[in-house]
Amino acid sequence: MKPSTTLGIGVLLAGLVLAGCSDDDDASPSPGEATTTAPTDATDESNGTDTPADDANQPTTTGEPDESADGGEDDSNVISASDGVLSDGVWAVGDAGTVEFVLRDGQLELVEVLANDGWRVSIDERSPDEIEVDFERDNLEYEIEIEYENGILEIEIDLDIDPAEAGSFEIGPAGVVTVSVVDGRVVLDDLAVAEGWTVVEQDTDDGEVEVELRQGNMEWEFEAEFDDGRLEVEIDFEIEGQFP
Repeated sequence: MKPSTTLGIGVLLAGLVLAGCSDDDDASPSPGEATTTAPTDATDESNGTDTPADDANQPTTTGEPDESADGGEDDSNVISASDGVLSDGVWAVGDAGTVEFVLRDGQLELVEVLANDGWRVSIDERSPDEIEVDFERDNLEYEIEIEYENGILEIEIDLDIDPAEAGSFEIGPAGVVTVSVVDGRVVLDDLAVAEGWTVVEQDTDDGEVEVELRQGNMEWEFEAEFDDGRLEVEIDFEIEGQFP
């Protein structure tokens, strides 16, 4: 449900609309937008080499996205952060790409990483209990981190915008934060919270703004600070719980 605000929030299942990015081309949806455009190669940070797509021991990192029968792109199998679903499968990482993983015999397995056109991707961690993949483009960086321990699955998708422009930022389906910069300090101008979400933290000390919203096992967090003459924004999503 949209928060009660006049800021003009679009349908949030499509992802995060960032009014505070440097320009329209760099405006990036939140963790959760389903994406299916052409991918690029990934780099495995664990050994500093490109991950080959034809290596049976490595996750696939190239290939065309699925298409539906009418020729359109099929994202029906993509899990969005806005869906509020805790599951393995194909997860959208904002508009940067997708990461597919499975939980098999109590261990995580990275199946496929697809990066959309213009995004650089690296696999920073790939182990039976943790997967971490980064996507970068211009002033935007997404990170998805998946952990499994003692039957608890935790998925976190973080978006860093550096530098950002002051303005309004949608926090997934949870709400909208509007900030400005005055005398080198970040000021919280408005916070519109969607129905069903609870504010568990709202801090404006030390010239920074921190907002944390929660619903059930989901959490969205917004942080903004002004450092070295530029505004830095971080928007994080986290979901965890017993799985399967």
